[in-house]
Amino acid sequence: MDQEETSVWGALILFAIVCAAIFVAWIVIGPGDVWLGAMSAQVRAALKVAADWYQDAIEGPSKLIAPAITIASGSYAIYKAYAYAESRLHYRLGDYIQREEKRLRDARKQLRLIIERPSVERRFREPIFLEPALKRAVRDLGWGSWFLGPQLGYVSYQLDTSITRLERQVKLSERNHRHTVQQLATAHMLRGAMDVADAAKAREKSQDGRLAINSALNHFQSALDVDDDDCEALEYAAHMHLCLKQDGEAEARLDRLLEVTSGEVRSLSRARGYRYMSDIETNRGFRRRAKDAAKAALKVLPSLNGADRIEEAEMQENVGDRQIALHAHVQARSHWEIARALFVEIGTPFALEGSIRVGTKLAGLSSLPDTDSEED
Repeated sequence: MDQEETSVWGALILFAIVCAAIFVAWIVIGPGDVWLGAMSAQVRAALKVAADWYQDAIEGPSKLIAPAITIASGSYAIYKAYAYAESRLHYRLGDYIQREEKRLRDARKQLRLIIERPSVERRFREPIFLEPALKRAVRDLGWGSWFLGPQLGYVSYQLDTSITRLERQVKLSERNHRHTVQQLATAHMLRGAMDVADAAKAREKSQDGRLAINSALNHFQSALDVDDDDCEALEYAAHMHLCLKQDGEAEARLDRLLEVTSGEVRSLSRARGYRYMSDIETNRGFRRRAKDAAKAALKVLPSLNGADRIEEAEMQENVGDRQIALHAHVQARSHWEIARALFVEIGTPFALEGSIRVGTKLAGLSSLPDTDSEED
């Protein structure tokens, strides 16, 4: 507020104070007390008339209005419960995040209009925004008080408040985005798992499950689109490629999985990655590489408990299978015996099937001396 505006408002306030003082003096020491008594009597008479009118005209209909008010308030309570229900909170959150400060909508345009650019009469280092033009701009944008002229100090306070609120909205939006994309990836992985179950069911019925496997692969790929370092999604996608006999694509996924988990000494995902690599090398005829990958899987496998140890038993069996392919009978027997002991210890129906399967392999071992084939 400049000096001229301050002088005008000061004069108006002083005039109002003087008028109020004169009115009080007239009431207290002048004939105003008689006038005040007459006005009081008229007010009491008007109130009595209003009370009589209310009793005659309003009190009867009010008995009908009361239920309507109750129904309206109840309906409003139901609406509030619906609007703020947990199932609709994401809509409220979206409204809050998208809420914009309308007074900032055209702020950049106003600043472009009032900027004082360097010219012949203005040096380059002089301020580019001056107070008079800035006052007009903030008034046009709706900042400041509706009753007083634009006060830049008050506008600065309003802007600081808006900045704090907008910073909270930005942080909330970022946290909500991260949480939402994680949930999206999880939903894709769960949906892919359901497709894998459908493929297994089709295989049990001697039907083609490739369509379900392709659908599962698409969902695991969608999870990787959210986070391309998701170890579980990489593992599941590689498994689907193997089921589709796409060894090259599976190897690319597994290489990425092993790269992401390279810093982990013990990792179930890393162990499974090596196990799948062993299968790929076996399909390619590289038996020694297959054995090395199988042993690497067993080396990085973390400690498992209970029924989860069936994975350790299967990896021991897998190493034995790779050793027997190299005619390493002694090493194969050692891993198979460990696998059979684990299967028996676990004791589930699936584990007992594994113990019978490994027992058959042990019974079929030849009595030839242990030799290690150099073929690769």
